[in-house]
Amino acid sequence: MKQNKIFLCLILILLAISLFAMVFPAFQARWMADDYCMNADAKEVNITSFFQSIYTSWSGRFAYIIATYFLSSLPAQTLGFQVSMIVMLWLLALSFAMNRGAALIQIQFNWQECFILAMVVLLCLFKISPNLYQNLFWRDGIINYVLPLVFSTFSLGLLAQVLKSGMTVALGFALWFSAFLSAGFSESAGIAHLSLFASIWLFTAFSQDKNRARILGPISVILGGTLAGFLIEFLAPGNAIRGGILPDKPGFIELVLLTLRNIAHLYGKLIYFGIFWVLIALAVGTYFSYFSLSKSQAEQEKSQKIFGWAIRAFTVNFLLGSGVCAAIAYLMKAYPDDRIIFIPYFFAILSICAAGLVIGRHFGSVILQRKVRNQARILNLVQLVFSFIFLFIAIGSIVQLIKTLPAQLDYARRWDERDLSIQNEITLQRKDLIIPGLESRYGLPDLQLEKDDWVNRCMASYYGANSITGK
Repeated sequence: MKQNKIFLCLILILLAISLFAMVFPAFQARWMADDYCMNADAKEVNITSFFQSIYTSWSGRFAYIIATYFLSSLPAQTLGFQVSMIVMLWLLALSFAMNRGAALIQIQFNWQECFILAMVVLLCLFKISPNLYQNLFWRDGIINYVLPLVFSTFSLGLLAQVLKSGMTVALGFALWFSAFLSAGFSESAGIAHLSLFASIWLFTAFSQDKNRARILGPISVILGGTLAGFLIEFLAPGNAIRGGILPDKPGFIELVLLTLRNIAHLYGKLIYFGIFWVLIALAVGTYFSYFSLSKSQAEQEKSQKIFGWAIRAFTVNFLLGSGVCAAIAYLMKAYPDDRIIFIPYFFAILSICAAGLVIGRHFGSVILQRKVRNQARILNLVQLVFSFIFLFIAIGSIVQLIKTLPAQLDYARRWDERDLSIQNEITLQRKDLIIPGLESRYGLPDLQLEKDDWVNRCMASYYGANSITGK
């Protein structure tokens, strides 16, 4: 059945308002913590020297190093524009992946519908993120945990395109390169992507699908790109140096127990705190798939093995989460950090929305084949319910923004004043400074009382001072 254009426009507007309210705080965010360290190094050398210094002495995150170098030349006040551009790029990649992925199961969505689905996925992800500030409003966090997901989303869209239309040299290279980059921003992203594509490869290799050989080729390309990126990152000399300061590694039994504990923590937190948003992602996927069918399509539709799809989706997400959780347990014997949780949560929400597409496709075909009456009335009722739900979400997002905006504006004003004050002091050749610190935010430290603190030293290096002491 055809969608009501007025309904689609209304939902687009409400989702845009909700996402705008969630992204807007980025315009009041500024540099914090690690941002100063990277900026200080980038100011002094060219990109080759910068890359070599970081890669050999601290981290193998090759894509992160390159992105940080170029973004460090932009003023702190442009962070909101950077975040907005990255989120918009992500939405476009998600829309592309939704369109191509839906086409694989014979669902024909227009770009408006794909964009709505993409916006729902990001809205649900942002709402359930335990520490959205560190993921979306801190430059170091954006590069480490958001940019790899942009590239992996593009990889998934390209994979669906290749499976639908066939492999070409250009598509194959784009598929490999996007997967390669997605693994180069952080260890957690690299492990997550490697776990994701390896599990998909294994499911395909042991499936009974007659097209298995044709499907394995593109998946092998994407897995090869991910593995290459992960190895370049993992084998970096800087990683060995950084690994030397980590605690002793657990034994095998302890590692298994810690990993299981972390998995329970990871997905238990998602269900307990984010069940509403999980249901929203599932319901929206089901709705669009259900009402996308025509009667002729329903008659040709084969029965979908929903239980089998559910088991595969659950297993893939379990293995992806296991990879991230095992790495954290092995390296630090700790729970996954809130900002790292962002990565497996994205794939969980995306899988839930995709599950909705499969469910809606199946039940839509069953009901249309049975010629159930009042389809138009049901459609109107469902649209009315969704309109009210997204209206309340948009209103709630705006109310939350209004409540927090004064504090955000005040912080940005004080940061800008301090930044200008330090620059004036340096202009007057005063190199040992005592500067008022700002409050730590969402687990990110600011200036400390001790001038030898790492944040103080990074700030002093960035501004060109001998030392900066907080007061």
